Formats: sequence, structure tokens, C-alpha cells
Amino acid sequence: MSSDEIDIIQKAMGLPDYALIKKLAAALWQQNPSNHGAAIMIGAGFTRCAAESGDTSKSPPLWLDLSRKLAQELDPSNPDLPYSDPLRLAEEYRAHFGQQTMIDLLRSSINDSAWRPGKFYNTLLDFPWTEILTTNWDTLLERAAVNVHHRVYNTVTKQADLSYVRPPRIVKLHGTIDITEELIFTQEDYRKYPQTHAAYVNFARQIFIENELCLIGFSGDDPNFLQWAGWVRDNLTAHARKIYLIGALRLTPGKRKYLESLNVAPIDLESLVDGYDDPNLKHIKATDIFFKILNLLKPDEPSDWSPKRIESSTPIEQYISTLESDRNSYPGWLVCPPSLRWELQTQISISTFNPNSLTLISASNRAKLLYEKAWRHSLTYEIVPQWLANELLKICNLETSDTLNKKQQLEIALLLLQNTRWHEYDTVNSLSVSDITTLILEENSKHWPDVINEIAYHKALIARDNLNYIELELFTRKISEQESIWKIRKASLLSELGLSDEGETLVSMAYNELRNQYRKDSTSLYILSRLSWAHFVMHGINLGNFGKPIDPLPSNYKKWKCDPRDHIEHIERRVHKELESHYKQQIEPLFTPGHYREKSDSINLSNELHILLLVDGTSRNAGLPITWKDVNFIKSIIENITTLNILANRERFSLTLRISSYEKSKAITNAFSRMKLACAKQEDIDNAINYCTNAVAYWQNKLATATLENKVQHIQRLRVFIEVLGRLLIRATPEISKKAFQLAISMGHEKYASAIWLHSPISNLLNNALASIPESQHHELLLDALNFPLPHTKGNPEWPNPVIYKPGVRSHNHSLNHRISEIIRTISTDSLAPRQGITNPLPDIPSEIISGINNIIKLPSISTPSLSRLLPLLINNFTSDSENDELSIAIFGKDFNYSALPNSDFFPHVFKYFPTSDTTRLNLLISNTLFAKPCNTNPTHLSAIIAASTDTSAQILPTHQQAIDYFDVMTLWRLPTDANSPLNIFESKSADIADLIGQALAYSIVPSLLPQDLTLERFETLKEYFSHTLASSLALALVHFHGVSEEIDVEIHRVIRRSLQEKQPNKVRFAALAALKLRELTDSDNAKNLISRVVYLVESGRKTSLAHLLWVIRESYRKNLLDNDELGTIRDSLPIIFEESNYHTIDHDSRDAVDASLIRAECVKLAHIILESSNNTYSDLKTMIEAATTDPLPEVRFATFSM
Repeated sequence: MSSDEIDIIQKAMGLPDYALIKKLAAALWQQNPSNHGAAIMIGAGFTRCAAESGDTSKSPPLWLDLSRKLAQELDPSNPDLPYSDPLRLAEEYRAHFGQQTMIDLLRSSINDSAWRPGKFYNTLLDFPWTEILTTNWDTLLERAAVNVHHRVYNTVTKQADLSYVRPPRIVKLHGTIDITEELIFTQEDYRKYPQTHAAYVNFARQIFIENELCLIGFSGDDPNFLQWAGWVRDNLTAHARKIYLIGALRLTPGKRKYLESLNVAPIDLESLVDGYDDPNLKHIKATDIFFKILNLLKPDEPSDWSPKRIESSTPIEQYISTLESDRNSYPGWLVCPPSLRWELQTQISISTFNPNSLTLISASNRAKLLYEKAWRHSLTYEIVPQWLANELLKICNLETSDTLNKKQQLEIALLLLQNTRWHEYDTVNSLSVSDITTLILEENSKHWPDVINEIAYHKALIARDNLNYIELELFTRKISEQESIWKIRKASLLSELGLSDEGETLVSMAYNELRNQYRKDSTSLYILSRLSWAHFVMHGINLGNFGKPIDPLPSNYKKWKCDPRDHIEHIERRVHKELESHYKQQIEPLFTPGHYREKSDSINLSNELHILLLVDGTSRNAGLPITWKDVNFIKSIIENITTLNILANRERFSLTLRISSYEKSKAITNAFSRMKLACAKQEDIDNAINYCTNAVAYWQNKLATATLENKVQHIQRLRVFIEVLGRLLIRATPEISKKAFQLAISMGHEKYASAIWLHSPISNLLNNALASIPESQHHELLLDALNFPLPHTKGNPEWPNPVIYKPGVRSHNHSLNHRISEIIRTISTDSLAPRQGITNPLPDIPSEIISGINNIIKLPSISTPSLSRLLPLLINNFTSDSENDELSIAIFGKDFNYSALPNSDFFPHVFKYFPTSDTTRLNLLISNTLFAKPCNTNPTHLSAIIAASTDTSAQILPTHQQAIDYFDVMTLWRLPTDANSPLNIFESKSADIADLIGQALAYSIVPSLLPQDLTLERFETLKEYFSHTLASSLALALVHFHGVSEEIDVEIHRVIRRSLQEKQPNKVRFAALAALKLRELTDSDNAKNLISRVVYLVESGRKTSLAHLLWVIRESYRKNLLDNDELGTIRDSLPIIFEESNYHTIDHDSRDAVDASLIRAECVKLAHIILESSNNTYSDLKTMIEAATTDPLPEVRFATFSM
């Protein structure tokens, strides 16, 4: 407030009528919501003060000016006539000269077009009057209103307008020059007014009853004023409110008494302007002062609250007093507006508030200052540092401080308790800060009953963060629902428990309660703030309930700084800023060639609140859920936060599990990626495994009694925890993994496991558990795996199918014998019969399309899982002769004629493992099935050919003639010429087919050609095929032509060498395999040089297909194809490569992350065979192998077991 404003208020306070001004101002600014407000009636005196024209010597006329004109024309000789009753004078004038002459006189006297609205008009219209009435005939008010936009006034010029013109209005009670036919001017006009203008009279009656009425521009003798004041007195008696007559009235005691008898409360500003002798100027100044006083008496909007800036040099008592004043005037936002949070955070300066400065002030002031700091921490969500926690602990004990009241001490204790979620404080005794503060709060809850809910809420949040659903449910049930905000907070916790229906009921109750409270107290920002959050949550819930009405969020939430959307948008901006920093460019290339600026090492210093604390504080206070069923409140925000490196694993794991609704969610694949789990601390992994195991048990139990509505949510939670538990097992011990495997097995026997959404997570849990157990121990789980229900018992071919590939040695076990026999009995020729995808003709669909569908979309055979479980037993000679005989009959039947293989999902060559009475005929059947005419380029068939050629135990290659036939057909394959053919919808991607053909040629067809078939023509044909298709396996296919001619040998060497330098991993892989194959075929220098080239690529640390290169080196070493120099190079390189693939040093989103563990595993395998075959200890290799035994990932830990 400026010095001039202070002076005006001080002078106004000296007025006898100041109390009336305050009362009028309170009504105008609607400080009491039960009042309608204040209306104003404008008289001619206001026009005299506020209107402007080009001729400053002129002024708009008053009643006396009009009376003089009337008297001059009626009787110029009578000097007293102008001072007689002006209404009677006007009546005489009309009787003598007529109505039109009188109107013409008024028009010329007022001269409306010559005047324009001055600044007072805008000031007047800026006030929130409920209605503006005027007895003036000019149009100045209407013209001024055109330029006022924040408050739109509509004009009423005739009575009929009242029915459709919405308030606030400018009501022309006495007509308007050149607009209305009548102007109220004469005595007879006033007498008939109640009959001729009944609508105006009724309207005015309502205004006078409901509002405080302010009259400005009237004198105590004004005829308009006297007529309306008398009418109010005569007709409304005690029902009318006070009428405030404003101006420099210069009232005598008698005149004041008279006005009061008319129910008029005069506000005489004469004493404030008595220094002016010009009457016009005096009234102008009085009007200006009145408007300024009204503005100065405007109460601060609650939403305008902001903490004051305090100089650090301010005396401590004044400093604390200002802090207390700010706290006491805080309007009660449930969540402090973002714009104010920083001001609160920095209001108490470090120089004033630090451990040293606190020792310099009295104990009383210290306690007060500490409380003010604690209160601000509760609004800003900052973590209380250790030193401050020590100081706060001293004063929150109710037995030790007399300065603070008990509730304030309990508020401090609660703040410390809430901070223990984020910080583990040191204490001088054995009790933790959590224990100490909980004890204080529980023992003194009578001083603040709400604290019982706060303790339960705090414990529920801890349980939620730890994914301890049993305790979460226990403490959630302890939260009382007496207050609306606790209903919302409790509902948020219930949604975490999958009890959305119960939570929705609570939110609806809270919303209705707060809406009713706000209706009764619409000025309470405390209520409105809570209502806004209840409304926001209710709005989101209804979005997910299709068909339910949705109340839109009103704009006044934003006006009062309590719109939840503003808070969420602020958080989104913060998250976006963090993401930009997270994904920023690592280097900035400079304009000068070869120069750049390093950006990855830059340090960003910021005093901003940690984003997780901001999100948690907002959602904790408001009870804002992350999601509600499928409605996203802040799920996307949390999902982005979990991708940042600013979270500890504990928070990242917890948040990810809470926001995920299915096992393949973006959050899960990011937070629980293989690399991130490899880098996590073992303690974090162990805790997460424990949390997930308990959560799985909780949701399993809940499913048993859940309603149909809740069952869907429970299965969502279960599928997420099963999936994450499976991912975590890669870091688990074999003992824990075995328990997890048995847990998954037990799930398979439960009814709820039939839900299709659980199949993939359970399958992943089984597979990851097995991967984390050494194969030498898999036999311990054989019976469990065999007992797992088969898909046909669940009616779902996608049902998980655990397979033990290392069954160990067969021992006598009746249960095992019985189960094997049971599985064999599930296999029959009927169960293996073909099952087409479409069995009935479809109208308007060509038969060739249906045939294409049935060839590609085959339903999996019911027996395939049974055979899959038994196949490893057959391969490892685990089954007995009688079981083999029984199995052979089950698969092939008693009189198998070897004309066609039984239908199954196995590749044909797999049947070579199954027992049969005639192995030779079976092998021939398999070969004919694989290489039947015409050549089949279906992707599945091509994959079968490749698998048959690469399975060293059951290898099937084509005959010489079959190889020639397939070579000729395959090398002619090209992209379909008719792109619009309907059959194209069943073709796989052309690149995939081309690559499969290339591999089939490289692994099966070309190796089966006889030397005389390896001609230059076929060599060129092969090259042409690869040049058209760009398949990756060119080098491996060409190598078999070695020795045909010197030119071909040179070309093969060139192709392999060039392919080794490719960036595409597959081309490098096949080139390395080709180099190995060539070295096996010849001792030529070119062949040796290519192996040396592979060695060089490994030594260089180039990551492209490095794991495959290491495998080739291992095979080369095993086959004695490396010379001593090459072997020495590899020995020296392995520890370096192993360390360079450290999970902590690679980008987890890069290609390097995909192969890192495979590279490390190959390093270990190669080092292992080097040590095994050498008398030298090679300590660096031995150290590397020992380090691998504790590697976070099982493929590295067990690398030497799987060779």
C-alpha cells in the first residue's frame, strides 16, 4: 500500500460514517457469502463529475439547471420560481407547452452526444455491483460499458428487457433520450409510475430487499432521490436494507436525522474535501476518494496469498512474527500451488536458519522458528536433513517444551515420521526416529485426534511401497472415514488392493459431502481445494465407468489455484525437463573439423525438489491414485520417472510394479530389463524377490474369494508379479529358483491359472527359474515338471509346457513311472491328426485362400507338449524299453506303413529320436517329407530343412538329386510379381523368406551337392540369387565351391573378407562361419589369413557379432586351427573383452547391451578350454573364470556347465 493510500485510509477512518463505508464495502466484495451483494443507483450528480467534453467550460445539467430553464420560459419575472418543486414545475411546463416541447427541451439541455464517459465510469463499472440502476436520461453508462470486458453489463432500456437480459444490468428507470418514448420527469409521471412501470417497481423492490443499495450522484434534495426513498419507506418498511447516500453532502444534524427517517444511511465525505471551494471539483474529489476507499477495502483474495520476503537482518522477533502471520493466513490449500512452493522453500534464509545461528537465539524463539520451518517442510515436501531432525526431536516431546502448543508439537512429530519413508535418521538411543515419533503421536492423540489416521496412513504407504499387501490392507482398514479427505485417501489405497468398487463409493461420498459444504461456504478455499481434488478423482473414475454422467471441472478451480490439472501439468513439465536432461546428446560437434564438446560429464546443479518427492507429496496429500482400473491419472508420469537414473532401485521397482497392468508393459521391460537387473545391488534384488513372492501369495489368496469384477483386477496384479518374479530369478540362487519353479508348478494346478493372461507369465517364471539352476540339478525338478498339467487338460494350446532337458539317471520311483505312462497315454494317432484352422466353406472367399490359411494357420497339436516333455527323456536314454514300445505305438500306431509322418508341431527330423521298428524306413520318410517335390518355400518348411541339417544328433540332408532339384528351385525364388494377389496376405516378409532360403542353401542344399555338381554356372547362379535378395548367408553358401577353380577361390576369399567388415551382425556371423569352414577344408594361406582376420576382429574389441566370432575362435582352437601367435593374441584379449562387456559400463538401450552377457559367456568358455588343454595356469584367465562364477547373469555363471 502506497503512502497516499495509507493517508486516505487513515483520514477515512476518522469519519463518523466509516463503519457504514466498511459495511457497504463488505457487501460489495461479498465477504459474507450469505449476502447477495451491493447494487448502485446513479444520479445526475455523477454525470456532472464523470462526463467529459471538448468544451471544458460546460457541465452536464443538474435538476436546478433544468428548473431554471423551465421557469425562464414559464414566468421570467418570478425569481423564486426556479426554486419551487421541480416536479410540479415540469408538470406545469408540459401542461402549458405540451409533451413534445418538453422532450425537446430535455434533449437540448442534456445534449447526450456532446459528452463522453470519463475515467470514473470505468472505475464504477469495474466494481462487482449486482445491478446498476440509474435515473439519468443520457447514454454515458451504456457507452462506457462497451469498453469493460471482464465484467459484462447488459442494458435494460424498457421493462420488457428485464425478462431476457441477464444480470449484471444497467437499468434505465426513467428512460433514455432518443431511445424510449417516455421520460420520467413530471409530478404526474412519478404519481403514475407504480402503475405504468410496474415491472421496474417490482424489480427495484427485489433489489432493495436483497442488496445493500448505494446512491451516488444524488443530493439530499434531489427529486429523484426523495421520490425513490419515500417509496421505499412507504412500501417496504422493515423489509428494505439500508440505502447508502454517498457524497460531499455537508449535512446538518437535522438533515441527517431526516434522511435516517427515510431509511437512508448518509456517508458524508464533506470533511475530506472541505479544502476545495469549487462545488464541482469538491464532488469530483469526493467521488474519487470514495472509489479509492472501496478499492482499498477490497479484501485480499485467498488465492492471492504468498509468503512475504524477509531480510536476513530483520530482528528475530519480527522475523518470527512475519512467519507466523504468513502461516496463520495460509488459505488452506490441500496441495500448495507450485508457484508458491519455491517461495515457501526459500522464505527462511540459510543465514538465519542453520545449526550455528539457532544456538544464538533464545530457546523460546528457537522453538518457534523450528516449528515455522517444519510447517513449511510439510507444504513443500522437502526432506528434513539430519541436523534439523535432531533439533525437531528435541521440541516435539510434549514433556520438554512450553513454547509450542501440543498440536504443534505433534505436527512436528508427524513430519519426522513421514520423512522416515525417505531417510534413515541417526538417533542417540536404540529407538529409531520412526519408533520415537510414533510413540509420541500415539500417546498424545487426544490432543489431535486426526493423528490416528495419519499413523495408519503412513504405515499403509510404507506397506504399499514395499508391496506388502497384507499390511497395506490391515492399515487401510484402520483409517477412519469421518472426514472427506480421508475417504479419498483411503479410496486410493483400496484401488491398490484391487477394491475399486469400494473405493469408488468412498470417493463419491467425499465428493457429495464437499460439494454440500462448499454450497454453504463458497468463500472457503480450504473446502474448495479439497472439493477440486475429490471432483478430479471422481471425474476420472466416471471416465472409466461408461454411461455414468461426468461433471466437468469448473473454471473457478484454476482461478483459486486449486485446479488439480495445474499441479499435474507442473509435474509433467518437470518430468519433461528431467527426460531432456537424461537423453541429452553426449557430445556436441563443433564447427571445426574433428572437434567436439563433451557434455556427458557436465554437472547440473539444482535446488528444485526431487521429482519423486513432488509426485509422492502431491498424491499423498490429495489421495490421488496412479490409475483407477484403466483410467490413467498419473501413470504416464510415473512411467517416465522410472526411466530416469535419479531413482534408487527400491523406488523404481516399487513404482513399476504399481503402475503395470500386464507383463509386457513398457515400464516392466525398462525397469526389469536384463541389463538393469544385472547392475542392481544383490540386496535390492533379494528384497524385490521377497516382495514379489509375498505379493503372488497375497493375490493368489484374494482370487479365491474375489467377485467377478474384482477378479479381473486381481489377475492383472498377479500376472505382473509373476512376470517380474521370473525376471528377478536370473539373479537368484539355485535354491530360491527351485522354490520359484515349484511355485509356478503349483499354480498350474489352480483353477485361476486357466485365465489366458497368466499363461505367458507362468511360462516365463518356469523358464527363468530353470535357467538359474545348473543343468546338473534339473533332474531334481523332473517329476514336478512332468506333473504340470498338459494343455489338453486346460483346453488351451498356449498353456505353459515346462521341459527338463537333463533328466539325470533313472532311479526307481513309482510316481515317476506312473506319470510317464500317463503322458504316453495322452498321445495317440487321433490326437495327432491334422486340425485345420477353417473347416467350413466361407462365402465369397476363394478356395485357394482358405487353403492358404489352413497351410499356415494350423492349430497346435494337443500331443505336442506331451511329446516335448518325453523327448529329452528319449534322447538321454531315460525311458525304459517297455515305455519306448508303448510310446512308439502311441505315436505311429501298431501297423505304421511309413507313408506319411504323424501330424505334429515338431520339425520332421525330430521323429528320428522317437522309437520305431524300422529306423531306415523312418529316416527315408523324414527325408522325403523334408525334400518332397515340388520345392516348398513356406517359411516353416524352410526352417525345418535348416533345423534338420544343423542338428548333429539327428542330421538329415537331401540326397544328391534332391539337392540339385532344390538348388535349382530355390535360387530362382524372387519377390512375388503380382503385388495385388490375394495369396500375398499369407506370405511372410520377403526378406525373411530370402534369408531362410539362403540358410537352407548354405547349411543343407549346397553341402549335399557332389563335387561334379559344384560348377562355375551354379556358383554364378548362387551369387546372382544373393545379389537379388541380399540374404546374409552368402559367404557360408559359397565356401563349398572352394577348389572348383582359382578364380572361384579368390572370389570366395574376397566375399568372406568383405563380409567380415560388414556392420550387419548376421553377415559377420555367416562370414566367420564361412572362414571356419574354409579353414576346415584347406590349409591354404587364404584360409589361414581369414582365421587371422577373425582373431584380429576379436582383439580389436569390435562388438559386431563378437559372441559369434568368439565361438568360431573356440571351435578353431578345439580343432587345432590356430597358430601360437593367434592363440597368444586371444589369451591376452579375453580378460579385456570380458571387462569391456561389464554391464555397468554399457548403455542399457544399445545393441551392446543385447550381446554383453553372451560375449562374457563365450569369453569364459574359450578361457575354460584353453586352461583345460594347457599346462600353464594363465592366472588372468583363471581370475576371469572365477569372477564369472558370481556373475549376475546365469548364462555367464553357468557358462562352463553348458559346453
